[in-house]
Amino acid sequence: MKWGKIVALLLVTIIVIVGAVLAVNPLKESINLGLDLKGGVQVRLQAQGEVTDLEISQVIAIMRNRVDKLGVTEPIIQQEGTDRILIELPGVKDPETAINMIGKTAQLEFVTAEGMTVLTGKDVKDAQEGKDAQTGEVFIGLSLNDEGTKKFADITTQLVSQYPEVNNQRDERRIIAIVLDEDVLTAPYVMEPITTGEGARITGFVDLKEAHNTAVLLRSGALPVPVEIIEKRTLGPTLGADSIVKSTKAGLWGIVIIMIF
Repeated sequence: MKWGKIVALLLVTIIVIVGAVLAVNPLKESINLGLDLKGGVQVRLQAQGEVTDLEISQVIAIMRNRVDKLGVTEPIIQQEGTDRILIELPGVKDPETAINMIGKTAQLEFVTAEGMTVLTGKDVKDAQEGKDAQTGEVFIGLSLNDEGTKKFADITTQLVSQYPEVNNQRDERRIIAIVLDEDVLTAPYVMEPITTGEGARITGFVDLKEAHNTAVLLRSGALPVPVEIIEKRTLGPTLGADSIVKSTKAGLWGIVIIMIF
């Protein structure tokens, strides 16, 4: 076989291999792009009051958990100084939702009509959004841990016993409000004692997306200290991803040419 045919065959083989790699793993998806290349959200948080390094570390861990559930790849979450945290989310698709979730303390409380807090987010084991098949109502179903199950069983049993219905008339003192960051999400009426740790629902959501985002906050846990957003920016890419892809392809072809000659 002539040398020219060998070179041509080698070139065709290399082109096929490169094409197959690009088809299976497109460059635009495999290259990790930061804010400059992909755009996204940059937020600075400041913890309120006196805080310790441990509390800041806990805030960072919870924030990372929240961000992971947003599906953001390679976020930057780091401490600045003694009481500030920098968060960068490259390529986030819904900046408003991301900023909203970052800024919430996510302090969950179950409060009786008389103002007594009987459960908090620490008593919740899991929170999952769902949609009632019959009514179409969107909700979050809560599962309580062992301690929460016992406390909820005790309070619901007490309310049903202490405030019986007379002539089928509901007694509003059997209501338990579910409060998130001082906002009442829902205020269900206790029909009967709840002893299994299951069955508690949060309703009043506009759609499944809102319920999902709230469930993410509940699963991630409440921040140990309140935080305030002191700076937020939505950034557009300053260098297009297409340019990076073209440059990378040019580099690959350069390697091919060097290999041939």
